[in-house]
Amino acid sequence: MLGDQIQLLGEDLRRLRQDPRRLLQLRQHRQPLPLRCPPPRSGFIITAIEQGKRPDEVRRQSGHAANSPVFWEYVRRAVRWHDPVSRGIGL
Repeated sequence: MLGDQIQLLGEDLRRLRQDPRRLLQLRQHRQPLPLRCPPPRSGFIITAIEQGKRPDEVRRQSGHAANSPVFWEYVRRAVRWHDPVSRGIGL
């Protein structure tokens, strides 16, 4: 699926050189490429939490509000596998 979309993008670029108005008409009917890139702050937050920094320190440095749901989601991602519930029960 992604390969098809990249191929279509190449076709669009060829058409752009020939007729820019036609390209705009085509792009209105197509879906955008399904690529998501996390913001750079998320990498900073996740890495800092994984290295043992306190969330309140990281939050102040990243500029997030104290009640930011986005910030706390990054914290949850960072500690997701670091505190297993099976710790200490002999498994």
